[in-house]
Amino acid sequence: MVEVVDGSDKNQQHRFFSVPPRKLTFPHRLGSIRLYLARSTLPEKTQTDGSNPGFGARAAGPQPLGPTAASSCQMMRVPKQALREEAHMMLAAPKRQEVDHRTIKLIVGMVALSLATLTSAFAATAIASVSASYYEGGWSQSIFIGFLFAIAAFLLAYNGFTKTEMILSKVASLAALGVALFPCECGTHPALVPYVHGASAAVMFMILAYFCYAFYKRARKKGYPQAKFRAAVYVGCGAAIVLSIVSLSFDHFSHGALVQSIPRFVFYSESVGLIAFGISWLTASRTLPLITREAERFSPLRANNPS
Repeated sequence: MVEVVDGSDKNQQHRFFSVPPRKLTFPHRLGSIRLYLARSTLPEKTQTDGSNPGFGARAAGPQPLGPTAASSCQMMRVPKQALREEAHMMLAAPKRQEVDHRTIKLIVGMVALSLATLTSAFAATAIASVSASYYEGGWSQSIFIGFLFAIAAFLLAYNGFTKTEMILSKVASLAALGVALFPCECGTHPALVPYVHGASAAVMFMILAYFCYAFYKRARKKGYPQAKFRAAVYVGCGAAIVLSIVSLSFDHFSHGALVQSIPRFVFYSESVGLIAFGISWLTASRTLPLITREAERFSPLRANNPS
């Protein structure tokens, strides 16, 4: 049984609700409730102004429990706001103004993982590269440009844990914008500004490979099994990104030797690099249950997260 007491006024309003008994402890506020931990016992009815007794009337002040109720009840005062706060725990007020770095990693990882697949799925033709989606128009072009802008924005917001990471994330952000704003030379379409697209893509991927190395070092220092597994994931992702850079560079400087054998070789290589990028950042977000301990697991919807 819960008695709601509105103490913002000299005449306090008493209202009673039947709820399952449970233990609640909250700091005292003006608006509060009394929680009676008894199965069927109610506080005695109070006489408010000499007229009709009963619950819900306005009284001159909080009335004490009668002897029968007092002998079988336990009482505590908790704020009215407590019930509303508990009901909305997943949407609690933020404890910090800026976006957490793990939220950034989670979003960037999901965007990078889906970029190649979505641009290809919405393209009207079998695109030879992810960048070729720029000339497809429609959803394919919108996804390509929009996702790269999103990656650029979150990389700009990410500072990492060292001065080097902070600087490189800003450079990678500019490189992602360069990839989006300066279309490649694809098929019969000339490059808007020669070499800017390819150079931007190379710089971005090299920095992403470095971040895999940075994530690896931090995971190795922790030593427990889940962290060691994450370290192995970062090694694999970093190797995949480097392999993607090397294979694309070889194809470019050999004037398309690999593309002659595999027409969509560039698309596959870019996809490998983007997927590795996405996996590494998604892993670093510490949201995945099997490779993070409960004590370190992060959720963007939880009010209190481990540091």
